[in-house]
Amino acid sequence: MSRRYYRLIGPVARIRGKEVLVTEHFVRRSRERSISLKTVLETISRPYKVLRDTKPAKMKGYTRLVYASKKHCIIVITEENSNIIIVTTWKTTKNIDKLIKSHVRRGVWIEG
Repeated sequence: MSRRYYRLIGPVARIRGKEVLVTEHFVRRSRERSISLKTVLETISRPYKVLRDTKPAKMKGYTRLVYASKKHCIIVITEENSNIIIVTTWKTTKNIDKLIKSHVRRGVWIEG
């Protein structure tokens, strides 16, 4: 079974010396959910927490990371290597700490 790769747009910014690209999926979802690119970039630049996603990255050699923002109550999923690819984002009405704890307990995300 072949893996489906992302359609990339960008670069849209630089963070920590890395180019930031976005997927078409991210663009659609951020519009649907009314989450600005500025908010997402701020979350990646100054996250409340960074976790590792246990779901394997689609891009070979990349690590799938989760950035959480307590200020904006959003989650941002990225794949990172020498650049950052923003895959998707969503808002949560749940307490961000409870959401993270639940995902860690179920083995979906790993802290550290």
